[in-house]
Amino acid sequence: MSNLSSPVWTFREVPSGTKNRNPVQDEFFNSSEALTEISSLIRESIQNSLDAHESENASPVLLKFTLANASSSITTKYFTGLQRHIDLGIPGINLSLAEEKCDFLIVEDFNTTGLLGDSRKDQLTEHDTPSKNSYHYFVWAEGSSAKTEGNRGRWGIGKIVFPRLSNIKTFFVLSKRESKSAPCGKDELLIGMSTLRGHALEGKNYQPDGWWADYADKNSVPIPVDAKFVSEFKKDWGIKRTSESGLTILIPFIPSFISKELIRDCIIRDYFIAIIQGLLEVEISDADNTFKLTKDNLRRECENLGAEDRIANSKTRDEMLCLIDMVVDAGKNSSSAFELKIFKEFPNKWNSLTLSPADADSAVNLLDSGQTVFCRVNAVVPFKQDEDGVDYFDVYIRRVPDTRASAVFSREGIVIPSANPALIRDHLVLVIANSGPLANLLADAEGPAHEKWSEKTDKFRRNYPLTRGGQLLTFIRKAPSELLFKIRGSGTERDSTAFSSFFPLPGTQNLGTEGKAPKKKGLGEQPDKPVLIDIPRTPQIFLVDESPNGFSIKSSSDNPNLIGKRIYTKVAYRVRNGDAFSKWQREDFELNLKKPRLDGCMVRAVEGNQVILEITGRKFKAIWGGFDPLRDLDVKADLTELEVIS
Repeated sequence: MSNLSSPVWTFREVPSGTKNRNPVQDEFFNSSEALTEISSLIRESIQNSLDAHESENASPVLLKFTLANASSSITTKYFTGLQRHIDLGIPGINLSLAEEKCDFLIVEDFNTTGLLGDSRKDQLTEHDTPSKNSYHYFVWAEGSSAKTEGNRGRWGIGKIVFPRLSNIKTFFVLSKRESKSAPCGKDELLIGMSTLRGHALEGKNYQPDGWWADYADKNSVPIPVDAKFVSEFKKDWGIKRTSESGLTILIPFIPSFISKELIRDCIIRDYFIAIIQGLLEVEISDADNTFKLTKDNLRRECENLGAEDRIANSKTRDEMLCLIDMVVDAGKNSSSAFELKIFKEFPNKWNSLTLSPADADSAVNLLDSGQTVFCRVNAVVPFKQDEDGVDYFDVYIRRVPDTRASAVFSREGIVIPSANPALIRDHLVLVIANSGPLANLLADAEGPAHEKWSEKTDKFRRNYPLTRGGQLLTFIRKAPSELLFKIRGSGTERDSTAFSSFFPLPGTQNLGTEGKAPKKKGLGEQPDKPVLIDIPRTPQIFLVDESPNGFSIKSSSDNPNLIGKRIYTKVAYRVRNGDAFSKWQREDFELNLKKPRLDGCMVRAVEGNQVILEITGRKFKAIWGGFDPLRDLDVKADLTELEVIS
């Protein structure tokens, strides 16, 4: 019988004979070098909402992000029973749920289906259709999803971004769906979830998962709360969804640095293509006002970005404006177009493709006049079980003098930020793969964070031949540089120095008529050039990587000789002029207040912006996070004999 008293948070004991489990899914996002916590959440929210678009609805998917705060009376009401568990299940937390101000974020989608399926079931059988059971995959499944071909993502590991953004690792889920998609009889669902670490309390071991839910009996699975609490919940938290189908996520106790400007910037950078293509509209609100992002005003909103502001390794404002113009040009068919066909004997190889001199000359003229050049590249998609398929991807190029930026790669409207980080000078390049067999292959090559492509993912190895599939990924990654080479090098008057402005050339760039550097006049006979001795580089013994909100120091190889060695490190926020380390202030950050993740090493000493690591294993890694995601870090690290910081 359902308990109609107000729901409280409950954690179940670890059954006898069961392993203690600690969630590790957020490691997939902690290791990202291109994404911040907020951009990870935005990407996961939007891509799954786009997948859940109602097929019969011609309107674009609408996402609403709302920032607000709640009083202590609200937090006391909705977090009963949670405090003692988070005190033990979140290492280092010092937060009172009844006393702290609760800033929260609401993420809602509209013109979507909502979560489908029977909310009473925690297990599916082979007879259940994944696409009709998205509630199960959101609430109960870890490491699997309801993804089908053409989906950007369907609530697999990626949903960990919601509790990850909460300081108390907790969130609420509210979903409205049509009655035909609700075999349990509930067309509106509300449940709360908390994902902590396994913990012991009063002599009992508890599972990491907590539930704000209802139960048919004490041994049954957690199910959404009774309908009488849904309207009360929406009123208390200011949720405006009424009869519209869709999904609402409420994330309490979010970090203070999250603002509507930051959310807007992340959306523009990651989803400008989907917005311009009319697939997506977004509203971002706080107590002051609302930003709207549509295909009609996106460029104007992009102009509000800071001129040099960047999120992780993203583009500047002016580069984003140019990319937006390139996508708009593509939609208007105002860009010069040509096509590269498949060479059947050697598919997916750039050295087998040719560009006619006429097409190359036309492209060069358009690029030099500041227009967008468009190329459709056909490709063979190999399968393990079926015959090879044929699909294509599109490449857009515009000449932008004095830029030095990596190409932008997009799959089905999602920007893949680390697909190929190689920099190209004086040109912006956009590579787009729309829905189809090629996009499905690329999706299977992505990890949970959707930041790069690799033939080593489980899904890719399961569905595609490793060698030929990997060759196709390389073919796509190399498209920007190879296509520019063919355009600049295939014209009727090929220039031997045509690439010097965007690809480095070996040797002397000031060439005479015979390909030799001209002698300077008035200097007489020049002495023979000295013979240069190639001195091998000393191999790096450790690596320093800077990520969007932190940095890491790790071994470059398995090296027992490093055990006992110490590394002295200084960290500071990068400054436009002068020495960053001398301008560090305690108001910026203090390393002794940040808890690093250590493996194969230990902190010997730490003070201010300095730390000394001692290596204790053949391989080691130290990772610091929690820095300002809008500022870049400078990191210096060297071996040292010091034991203390003076």
